[in-house]
Amino acid sequence: MSSKYQTVGDIYGNIYQPQSTGAYKHIGSLNELDFSIQKVISESIRKEQYVFAKALKDGRQEIIVAFISTDVPEARYEHIKKQVKSYVKGDIPIVVQPVSPLLLDDVIALASEDEIDTGILSEFYNIVKEAVDNHASDIHIEATATKVELKHRINGLVYLHKEYDADVMLKVLRAIYNTKGHYGTVDKQLDLYNKAQQAVIDQNIAGMVYRLRFQSTPLYPYGYNVVMRVLSMGKKQSQTINSLGYSSQQVELIDKALTAPEGVIIFSGETGSGKSTSLSVVLKLMVDRSRRQKKILTIESPPEYIIDGACQIPVHETADDTSQMTLEKFNHTFKAAMRLDPDVIMAGEIRDRSSAALLQQAVQSGHKVLTTLHAQNAFLCIDRLMGIGIDRDVLLSPKFLSLIVHQTLIPIVCPRCAWSYDKYQSIYPDCQILQRLQNINRYYGNDDHRLADVHFANPDGCIHCDHKAAIGREVVAEILAPTEKILEKINLGKHQQAREIWHQNGGKTISYHAFEKVLSGLLCPVIYEYKMGRLDQLEGVL
Repeated sequence: MSSKYQTVGDIYGNIYQPQSTGAYKHIGSLNELDFSIQKVISESIRKEQYVFAKALKDGRQEIIVAFISTDVPEARYEHIKKQVKSYVKGDIPIVVQPVSPLLLDDVIALASEDEIDTGILSEFYNIVKEAVDNHASDIHIEATATKVELKHRINGLVYLHKEYDADVMLKVLRAIYNTKGHYGTVDKQLDLYNKAQQAVIDQNIAGMVYRLRFQSTPLYPYGYNVVMRVLSMGKKQSQTINSLGYSSQQVELIDKALTAPEGVIIFSGETGSGKSTSLSVVLKLMVDRSRRQKKILTIESPPEYIIDGACQIPVHETADDTSQMTLEKFNHTFKAAMRLDPDVIMAGEIRDRSSAALLQQAVQSGHKVLTTLHAQNAFLCIDRLMGIGIDRDVLLSPKFLSLIVHQTLIPIVCPRCAWSYDKYQSIYPDCQILQRLQNINRYYGNDDHRLADVHFANPDGCIHCDHKAAIGREVVAEILAPTEKILEKINLGKHQQAREIWHQNGGKTISYHAFEKVLSGLLCPVIYEYKMGRLDQLEGVL
């Protein structure tokens, strides 16, 4: 039978086309059809033209003919899409179903596993596309024994997107993990209910590749949680230092640190605080200013932005890697990078003594180094570096630390639907946050009229913000450019005096920077307290 199925016309027009009498074309026995499909799958993969598929649905055998052609004109393809037909042979549903060319690689990959279901591919494609369209940074899938909820993290907050049938979602996740997970990043089979697993999955959406960092874990008593971080691969960095949200004074400090020929620039903050974005913007600026006459290397896992003019080195992780193995791979790559004659190195996160020693070696050998670190504020970054092995005398020497940026991201209130201070007060006259806002505003010597610019998020939102009450996120940060006096006080253990010198020279805490955005109407006071703590604690912070 398979010898008849050689052309696109045969595939679409003849195989299951009803006769004019209404009778169905004879397809032979089910076994014969299965054999034919298996042979055509092999031939079609080789030709990269079209793929047959089969699947079980609702306990019944369903044959799906998935039409794909790389040489069909767009107009013809659009016509074919409208001609989807369903037939029944006995009690076996048969569907002739064209598939988007964007899914070609996915269909071929699944077909080679003999588990293809074009509905699964389409469903996963839609899951990722809807997240991308909603500007979600993460996709959350939370399953219990009775339901599955798919959520999006947007502007730092998690929203329910839709509910799913448990069997459908399980089938989607298993198929995608087992067939689309990058080789080496996945276990042999997905086991959502019994162990934590990870994967790296790429998905093409409208010509752009999005990389999904897949992480799963079982939930008690019977469920699972899957989170997929959405990273736009191949996206060129288009933002600037001025557009990220830093104050003009902070931009000046960053600019000055970039001109220094040596030293380390550290970006600190929790996961999702915008460190990678800020680093890529800074590196792009360094490339442009050097007119591509400096060798700039990055060590990333994985690279999230394309930075023209920089050499971006990926660190590959596998499902079997322990934390120690991952660190060893990073450190090995870091060591190799220093032998590539770089001027500037951006080296992911410094987490252990080995990477700290490499950082110290790179800076002392005259390289400019940018990196990230986890710490609770800018000053604690210094303690953290000491704790993981940087020599104290080296760390506190004048030319080692260029700049420390501790930051997070805050949602910017939608100006179209935001409530004014007076409107919020009329709705919630006894809300204690109003009193705290008045008190802290007066503490800093501001007149009550300054509160007229404050905006509160409208919980219902509007069409302009997709009813999310926010239109994006901006950085709030505290930036420490260590002077000799500050380093001297830290070396003597006089940390409070070091902070006082910093304040006297214009240093502002991350909380105060956020408060400035409250007064300017960018940040809702309620969201301020959700992200930064109560307003009446600001006095003790600054």
